Order: sequence, then C-alpha cells, then structure tokens
Amino acid sequence: MRKIFSHLALSTRLRKRAGEKPKQATDGTGTSRSRSRSQPKGAGHHDTIPVVDHALPPPNTLQPPQHPPKPDPAPDQDTTAPTLESLPAELRRLILARLVASDDIGGLRALVSASPVFFQQYLLDRKTLLRATLKHARGIPLADAYALQTSARLYSQPPGSDPDAPCELTDPEDVRCFVDGYQALRKLPGEVILAEHCSEEDLVGMVAFYEAVAKPLAPVCAAQFLRRLKPAPEMGTLSVMEVARLLRGLYRFQIYCNLFGQGAKGRRNAPPLEFAGEQLELFFCLFEPWEVDEIYCVYVLVRDMYGWVLDRTEVGGNGEKVGFEDWKAPLAGSKKDLRNDPVSAHRCSLLEGAALRGLVPFYRLVREDDDEKMAGMLEAYLVPGSGNIEHALGRPNQAARRRRHPMDGDGSEAAWTRLIFYGDVENGPPLAWVIYWKGRYVNRYGDALEPSVQRWGHVFWDNKRLVKSQGLEELLCEREVFRRW
Repeated sequence: MRKIFSHLALSTRLRKRAGEKPKQATDGTGTSRSRSRSQPKGAGHHDTIPVVDHALPPPNTLQPPQHPPKPDPAPDQDTTAPTLESLPAELRRLILARLVASDDIGGLRALVSASPVFFQQYLLDRKTLLRATLKHARGIPLADAYALQTSARLYSQPPGSDPDAPCELTDPEDVRCFVDGYQALRKLPGEVILAEHCSEEDLVGMVAFYEAVAKPLAPVCAAQFLRRLKPAPEMGTLSVMEVARLLRGLYRFQIYCNLFGQGAKGRRNAPPLEFAGEQLELFFCLFEPWEVDEIYCVYVLVRDMYGWVLDRTEVGGNGEKVGFEDWKAPLAGSKKDLRNDPVSAHRCSLLEGAALRGLVPFYRLVREDDDEKMAGMLEAYLVPGSGNIEHALGRPNQAARRRRHPMDGDGSEAAWTRLIFYGDVENGPPLAWVIYWKGRYVNRYGDALEPSVQRWGHVFWDNKRLVKSQGLEELLCEREVFRRW
C-alpha cells in the first residue's frame, strides 16, 4: 500500500509542475472527499517518499488476464465426460479381457455386477471369456477340471422322486465309460479340450469350482501340510509347480469322490459292490505312482482334519460339552467314545465317509472358526465310508491287482529301472519321491509308504523347499526304517 500511495503522490506533483489540477479522490459515489475548510492547514497531510517500482505497473494498467473466447459447441456435440457405460464395445471387450488375463476373477465379477452395460457385454462374450479365464488360471489341470464336471453328473435322482431321495447311478457301466473317456481326454492339449469338448455350462461350472473351492483351498492345504513338519517352515510363496501339484491332487481327489463317495450332500446310494475291489484298476491305475500319492495325501489331510475337529469338540469354550452326543455310543452294546478311541473301526469308517463327501463340505468347515458350529457341521458330515479308498490303496489290494491286472510299471519295478529327477516339471516325479525309493521306479503308493511322510504332503514340494526344510532329513530317516515290501 505504501508503494501505491507514494506513486500517487509522485503523480500529483508531476501534474502540478505541468500546470494540471490534481484530480480529487471520490468515495465511490462521485462525491468529492476534499479536506473540510474548518480543518486546520496541514492537518491529515503526510510527507511521502517518492518510490518508483518498475516491477509494479501503474494501477490503471492492472487488468485480469485475457483468454481467447471459447467457441460455442456444435448443436449435436456431447459435452458430458466419458464414463465406463459409454465406452464402445471394443474397449469394453479389452477391459474384460485384461481382467481375465490377470486372473482377477473377483474384479471381473465386481465390474459385471455393478455395470449393466458390461453385464450385457459379458453375456455376449461369455464363452470366450470363460475359456480365457481357464486358460490363464494358474496351475489348473484342464482335463481334470472338465472330468470333474462330467463325473458329477453320473449320479442323479430318479424322475418323480422325492427331493430328499438319494441319488443313484443309472447304469454301472457309466463309470467305466467315464474312465475310458477320461483316459483319452488326458492326452489332449488344454486348448483342444476347451474349444471342442466344453459346453458353456461346463465352462461355468469349471470356473465356479476353481474360483470358489480349488484356488482358495490350495494354500490352505499347503499350510496344513507344512505345519506337520517339526520345526514347521514358513510357507512363503508357492511355486508354479507346487500350485500345479496341489491343484492336481485336489481335482483328482474330488473326481474320486464323485465316482465312489457319498456326494457333497450325503444322499447317494453306494456304487455297486464290485467297485470296491475294482477302484484301483478302474481309477488309480490311470496315473503315475507319485500322482496316486498326491490324491492319497489330500485324503489323509481331509480325514485327519475331521478327526482333529472331532477330538477338540469334547469341551467347548465355556467348559460345556458340545455336539456329537449321538455318536458317543455308536455300536450296540458299546460304551466307547469315538473321541477317546482313535483306532475304533467305526470311527475310522465315519471319518473316511466324511472325507469322501468331497472338498466343498471340507472347505466350508476349515473356514469356520467357531468350535460349536464346526461340531454341528461335522456331525452332519459323518456317514459310514462307502468309497473304501484306504482298502483300495492297501497292501493286499495292490498285491491282488498285480495278479489280476499287471501293468508296465510293475515290469519297470521288477527290472530295477532307474527313476531320474529331471527337475520340477509337470510330468516328472518330485525329488521327495525319487529320494524315498532311492532312484528306482517303484509302482507302489498309499499303504506302501510311511504314513508320516504322507501327512506333510511329501510329493507336493519343489526341491528347494524340500532341501531347506526338515522334510529331507525326515524322508531319509523314514525310508530306512519303514520297509514293508
């Protein structure tokens, strides 16, 4: 302000020298604000120091910045900002494809649920997007994923039956036909399976099972397996091959449950009795021996988790007994408690039956934290075993299978064929399997191995994790002690 007043004073003196009368300041209404005559001379007058500031232009030149005028929009021009809803179809397809390629099924679901336009675009491209989703899914075995969907449809309720009626197998030959088709399917590339064999209904079911069950359950199972090593190593990030082995074991275990188990709802008539002795030849002989042990390790984990829940439900958080009152005396004239008799044949049968209900009930249970709710869930799952997986993979049945149905693997074992570890590859044996059998090809699994190594899932881990953990030392110890063949 002082600079402005000094500048005005300087301008007034310059006008006086030039013979001009100074302009009187006004109050904004045009009225002069000159000094009153009654005011003493010199009153209100202050000497000012003339200051010239070349950085500050005169007041009458201070104008707001001028911008070129904006042209008026055309009458048909849309002045609103673009939104997701207004994107062209090509960009909508690109966005959906990017979500699929990044394995972000949750983001895809959220976008499709929130946007009617993207939902319609998804419906138009549904089959293509579902194929791409499965193609980019990490570690998913496509042949097994498709076989899981088809095997789930083998059992059905008779037409016109009660909704609570058990599902039945229409024709026992359907199981054999399925196994033949499954064997041929496993030889095809994944792209061929998706393009030529999978209907849209199959693709929807495959994506749903992967996203809701298999994908979240794989790290849960990995953590539970590693927890059984002493000391338990940190899980960290699972490698691509570890995820592939875990998913392969989970999918094939579920296929076995679809064929020979009680079903997720426990309302299924048992398969024909002759299947109990034929399961090994019908199903397990399709795989390499270490792949059979992947299935068996998943079964052991599920069974043991159910047994752990059964044991810890004796006393609830408030000290009161919870659940399983109907199972405390399961046999007529018996007073044995299932929880206090871990070797009870009836207990083992119930746990096997619960495990062979499949992965959907199991995943519901492991997500539950409340003991009382877990007890209620398990009580609903307990049914006598019908799959007989332990019998199918037991020593006597394997010996009988060799007599009835000799395989190429039996000849390789008899010839002491070397089994070489070529690295963690999809079709090769894991290092733990090679070490356990001392570099020999051995066509045995299940009951042929020490149960303790199966409890920590020895066939799932990469060589780096095996060497760094306690697993290698335990493996070397157990292979020398456990010799049952």
